[in-house]
Amino acid sequence: MGDAKAAGIPLLDFERSNEVAHKSSTQVTPKSKCGCFQSLSPHHSNSYCSSTTSIAVEDANLDIENLRSITQQHARDGNVEALEALLDKHALLVNKPDMEGLTALHYAAKYGNVEVAELLLNRGALLESYTYKDCYAPFHMVAKYGRVGTQQHSNRESVVSFIDASAHRTQSLPGTERTPNASDPTTALVVLFVKRGGDVNIKDRYQMTPLDHATLKDNERIVRALLKNGANPNEMDENESTPLLKACVCGSYNLVRLLLSSGADCNIADKWHNSVYHMAARHGRNDVLQLLIDHAGKNAVELLWTMNSEGKTPLELAVNGNHASTVNIILSMKPPGSDSAMFQMDKWLLHKAAERGFLEVVKILIQNGYNVRLRDDDKKLPLHAAAMSKRLDVVRYLLELAPDCIDEKDGYGLSAFLYAVSMDALETVKMLVESNTDILATDFDGRTAVYIGAKYNAINVLMYLLEIYRAQKAEEGASYPDMVDQEDYNQDTPMHLVCHNGYMEAVTLLHEYGARLDILDEDERISLHRAASEGQTAVVRQLVEWDKRLMVHKDEHGNTPLHLAAENGGNSCYG
Repeated sequence: MGDAKAAGIPLLDFERSNEVAHKSSTQVTPKSKCGCFQSLSPHHSNSYCSSTTSIAVEDANLDIENLRSITQQHARDGNVEALEALLDKHALLVNKPDMEGLTALHYAAKYGNVEVAELLLNRGALLESYTYKDCYAPFHMVAKYGRVGTQQHSNRESVVSFIDASAHRTQSLPGTERTPNASDPTTALVVLFVKRGGDVNIKDRYQMTPLDHATLKDNERIVRALLKNGANPNEMDENESTPLLKACVCGSYNLVRLLLSSGADCNIADKWHNSVYHMAARHGRNDVLQLLIDHAGKNAVELLWTMNSEGKTPLELAVNGNHASTVNIILSMKPPGSDSAMFQMDKWLLHKAAERGFLEVVKILIQNGYNVRLRDDDKKLPLHAAAMSKRLDVVRYLLELAPDCIDEKDGYGLSAFLYAVSMDALETVKMLVESNTDILATDFDGRTAVYIGAKYNAINVLMYLLEIYRAQKAEEGASYPDMVDQEDYNQDTPMHLVCHNGYMEAVTLLHEYGARLDILDEDERISLHRAASEGQTAVVRQLVEWDKRLMVHKDEHGNTPLHLAAENGGNSCYG
């Protein structure tokens, strides 16, 4: 009963239902409800809306919805005799939809009740009736929910039994044929629906066919039944996706092979120009990818190196997905010559893999000819990209291959060390320091590691480096630069930055390591000016607590920190 509730059926008490099913006198007329190509009348199968339906009911307190609910319960549970008795008295219930547009045939299809489905079709059930939201026809329900094995709710021992049990009904109806034997209920339903004129390629609101739904469920048996009964493997949905494209993501190897052997076209791409090769590569489906390559033959190379609408090839999608073995398969079929136009579009993939910290992909790319010393448009090396990923193993591996690149700078003057500092990547910073990187290096704006650490609030790295700088300063004396207060080319110090940004922990840390509070920036402002102008109340109070004389400092325009706080609505700084 829980399944029915989930399906939106307002279930009645079964004793009450049985009582209702045997009564008939009072006429109750429901309001019509529009659906997606919904029709309740067998004489108007192409109409969008149903007309009013009159049902005879003896008890005036019982309405059409009660009878509809009972009908659909019987269809769901496989109660053939009870359903037949109810339809004998109320024939038009056969196509009465519930609040979601589901008819009794939808429920019989969903739960694999073949005998019920045949009874309903014999009584005029429509195969082209659609649910309101998704426009699912009964055929979609078979494909989407079909199970392999025995019927879910029927008391019959096998699918075959329904044929003999219903012989007297089919023989009494002209133009009907008995359904042939089938090995499972879903296959039997497919055969039944096709024999009764159902469109095996019928589409829902999203232009998806039953074959699409069966493929998404990786239900090979239903897929096989649909294909055997005329399903088109190259039908496209609203996104121009085919069953084969879906199978490359959701389906098994055998399902993909079945579709290919049934005429599925591996050259079709979706509306975003994703081919089956893009799909298989994105999800690391190596077995499927190799099957597609073998199937395409001499055209495989061109298809493998085709871009989608985002300019990405299957190789790039495999790299982005961290599928190292998939990358290796694709690279084994790269275009001849590293100067190939198709290959050039993926020349920066080593940088991307390094930046994401995909060590195994990095190794595969390098093994296949990617250059560890190649610089991108910003003059970045793969090492720089790796330092940004906070992946120590990738940085170490690249340094093992190119130790001379340790202090190389990119187009902004940043080394791998400075990038690692900006990311607060403590373990990477430690490894680089132990590998004798230049810890006094600055970028092209004169910013030191302390400055960069302060800018990005890299507390862990700052604590580590400040201790090293203190020790070096004690050992070398005045000849060693003052890293705590070293300005950049705009005369900003690390303390200026952290006060401006309100990084209280960094403010305290720099102060503990001797940072001065009275250094002027290019506007002759001290750190207190910078904090006050940004309304950093906690920082202002701490600075004043350390040195009240800071309050009287004036910038180049004669403004004290209090003036700046008032101008910017920060009077609370001195509250």
